[in-house]
Formats: sequence, C-alpha cells, structure tokens
Amino acid sequence: MINLDTGSIMKLRKLSKPARLILSIISAIIVAVTGLEITGILYYEDVLEVLRDVDHRLEYNGVDVNSDGIRSEREAGDFTNDDLSIVFIGDSYTYGVFSPPELAIPQRIETMAMVRYPDLPVKTANFGWTSSSPILQLRQLREIGEKYKPDVIVHLFDMTDFRDDVAYQRALARDNLYFKVFKVLPMTCLVVRWAVKKIGGTSFTDRLFEFLFGYPSRYYFAMHQPLEESIGWFEYVQSSIDSIYAYSRDTLSARYILIILPRHFQYSRRESLASWDWREFQRMGPYVHEPFRYFDQLKEERDYPIYTNLLQVFMETDLYPTCFDDDSHWNANGNLVAAEAIFDILEQEHVFSGTLITP
Repeated sequence: MINLDTGSIMKLRKLSKPARLILSIISAIIVAVTGLEITGILYYEDVLEVLRDVDHRLEYNGVDVNSDGIRSEREAGDFTNDDLSIVFIGDSYTYGVFSPPELAIPQRIETMAMVRYPDLPVKTANFGWTSSSPILQLRQLREIGEKYKPDVIVHLFDMTDFRDDVAYQRALARDNLYFKVFKVLPMTCLVVRWAVKKIGGTSFTDRLFEFLFGYPSRYYFAMHQPLEESIGWFEYVQSSIDSIYAYSRDTLSARYILIILPRHFQYSRRESLASWDWREFQRMGPYVHEPFRYFDQLKEERDYPIYTNLLQVFMETDLYPTCFDDDSHWNANGNLVAAEAIFDILEQEHVFSGTLITP
C-alpha cells in the first residue's frame, strides 16, 4: 500500500500534465507487472519452472522413466559392452507422446530386431523428450551418454528443431535483453511475447519479433518461405548437429546417423484436421519441403549419413491415419511406418551386420 501525505499530494499536483501522465503510466506498468508475476507464482509456478529450466528433462517415475530421466524401464547399468546398444535422441516424436512406451519408435525397433536377429543382444535407449532440440540433446549426451555404452546414435530430427534450437541457444547464452529479463520477470515476458506474436503475420511484425526475442516468430518458419530466406537461422541447429556427431565419434566411439522426420502437412492434406496448431502450418504449401532440400544438399558436405527418405515413405504409405485427429503427433500407425523405415535404414547402414538373418 502506498501512503501519500498532504505535502506529497501537493507536490504531485504541481507537476505538469505530461509529467503526471508519465507518472501514471509508470505506476500502471508497475502494478500490471507485479500482478502478472504474482499470478505466475500462485497459478503457473509449474509452467514457469519448466520454462526457467531450459533442459526440462523427464522426471523419474519408477514405471517408464528411469533415474536418468529417459523413457526406459532399464537403468544404465543394464547396458553392457556385449550388447548392441542403440541410443535414439530427439524430441516428442522420438519419445512417442500420447503412445505407450512399447509403441514408441525406439522400443518398436528393439522388438523388430529381436524378431529378425534373435541371437543379437540389441538394446535401445529412448532419450527423446517433448520440446527438446539438438542443443539440449547434445547436453544430455554429454551428461549421461557414456553410461549407456552406445554403439550407434540415431538422431531423429523434427521440423520444430530449427526454431527451438535458436531459442534454446539464446536462452542458455542469455545474450539478449529478453532472456536476461525473463530470468527476473518471466510472466511479463511471456505476455509480451504472446502479444507481439498475436499481432504478427506481416514481415514487419516478424522482424520485430526476431529483434525483441532473438529467434523466429513462426514455429515452422522454415516451411513458410524459400530456403534462401531461412538458411541464416539454420547455422544454429547445424552447429548443434555437427557437435553431436563429433561427440559421438570422438568421445562415445559410436556411429552417428541423422534421420529427418516429416510432419503430416508435408506429406498429406487430410491428416490431423482438428489439430490445435493448425494456424501454424500450410498443408502441402509451396515451401513445406524446403528443409528436406536443405538436408539433401548437406549430404555431400558431411561425413555422417543423412536420410531424408521418410518423407517419401509417408507419402506412399497405405496406412491412414498416421496422426491423431486433434494433434500433429503420430499415432500407432505413424510410429509403425516410421519405425519400419528407420529399421530399414539401420540395416542399410549395417548396424546389425555380423549376424545371421532369420527368415
């Protein structure tokens, strides 16, 4: 409560009208910011905690998330040098959001390997978690990767990684005003960001968003414009990918395979018609395949294998639907299509070589 004595009130009255207006605006801003932050503490503390923790890893639950925060019933000690250990890194598509563990891509591939190569001790580790990106996956590998004695790192790259990796790198570095202020006034920053994005949709507001927050406003910006207009932002995610490869090779002594996952609007017009994020993408739009063009060009420049063929696989599959109707993530059909295609890639890369193939 602010108490003003008679003398203070008289001094305020002597101020000019512009000065009083400015003082009123400042007071209103202070009251609004204070109210927002108190609201965040009272009602959104769990949400804010996740946002403050850039890594926001999974928490142990004793069921399908182990003590390292990965989606596995096994602990790291269950992986031995005698196993063929395949570590899958990625985001919610790798994790298998809305699907039981056994239907997630890594677990499906382990089951396939057990059937096709019954004498080979294949163990997969699902390192995926929702809203992660390559820079966070690199940090995760550096912390716990060695414990799982990986022979192969399979990196499943999602279309949101382009934007998320910029945001996470900027957040970790805190190299712009937004992320510096966010640490102190998170709710205020979220509301300001929401307001700027809400009035967006033009090149000016998109540039304003990038100037204020340090990353693109659109989740799928790379699929809304020609590759040449996006490629400057790709340097962030590409540096993370290259670092994962180097760490896999030099520290983990593991092979690294990069596989690009398609979103439904890149291969179909009829999937996920009630998806909550439908405003963020254009189904089969003129630029939806630009990220695949980027990685196709990159194949000749990198020492690690890059696979973009899952786009064609999903365009040709007879299974439908591959996604949930109200969410863009893959359902059981989609996970199966992806797992079978990825299994074929692993065979093509001779991951299971040296064993007899059971007919």
